[in-house]
Amino acid sequence: MKENNLYSLDVLDMVQSQEDKKELLAAFISESESCIKMFYEELKNRNLKEISFFAHKLKSNFKLFQIRELYRTIEILEIKIESLTNVEIEELINKINDVMVRVKNDINEKILNKYNF
Repeated sequence: MKENNLYSLDVLDMVQSQEDKKELLAAFISESESCIKMFYEELKNRNLKEISFFAHKLKSNFKLFQIRELYRTIEILEIKIESLTNVEIEELINKINDVMVRVKNDINEKILNKYNF
């Protein structure tokens, strides 16, 4: 399957139907967007346990799609969040958001449209 430096879609090779591949990609994008939205919401109240929870939830997706650029960032949010300031947390969340916008745009433009997923 298509691969680039930002992410890998090797996981889609295990899925047979185009419809299932499309659903997997859509679920990945939707869940990522939802978790990122929750990061910002929970940061307002400095609810670190919830941010850590959503980071843990995203970590498996990042590994599944091999978004290596975010491995360290998501681990810091999950494990070391208690030692971070709000500004540091927001910077990490912004990085995750920025990378995921690029991933989503690339998947939408180059994958879903091109291959009629």
